[in-house]
Amino acid sequence: MSKLSHAHHVKAKLSKWLLSERHLALTHRQQSSESKMQHNRNHNPADVEIAYGKWARWLVADEYTPYLLTLMFRPIDGSAVHRARVMSDEIERIYRMHLPWIVRHPRAASSFGRLPIWICSPDFPIFKHHRGTLADARVNDGEHSHCLAFVPLGSRLDGGLDAHFAEHQSRYIRPNYPLDRLDVIPITHDVDYVMGYSRKAIAHGVAGDDATLILPRARSEM
Repeated sequence: MSKLSHAHHVKAKLSKWLLSERHLALTHRQQSSESKMQHNRNHNPADVEIAYGKWARWLVADEYTPYLLTLMFRPIDGSAVHRARVMSDEIERIYRMHLPWIVRHPRAASSFGRLPIWICSPDFPIFKHHRGTLADARVNDGEHSHCLAFVPLGSRLDGGLDAHFAEHQSRYIRPNYPLDRLDVIPITHDVDYVMGYSRKAIAHGVAGDDATLILPRARSEM
């Protein structure tokens, strides 16, 4: 158990639960791309989304506090694949930076099981529902990211995650980095619905499920 990353432990527990219900929604992080493609062919995408909603409810039941993060980025040159990689790297940077505010020593073995969990997905504007500006829709072809962030009970935060990011925006949003704006909203109810909202681009086939980013990774990668 000590050799598994925190995220792998959580996914293993979820997978055991889903297997009992005949849902094979999540795969091991180290699967090859070919295996992931085979997985997606073999399983109903709707079941995958149901599984993520169940995971969210399980985390809340386990006394994690959920938040919806929306990350907007400055213009990123290059291909769509490059842009997605830059956004993913930037999310990981923000995650790593905020960890010491949650636990004192994030890489210590004693922090295993006490780290926040982020489930992140790309999103694109659907204009009949889009509340952003036209400029937002033009930058990066409208691509941005949503993360459901689950803060464990007993974190070091004095207030909520929303208050933390509001107070420390200048720490995270810097001139030489891609992040342009970070909005955080506490989730007070219907966490499975919010999970579905955050993953709508994947559910609608605009992005593949392999675009999902789950943090933390292994302690050696933080």
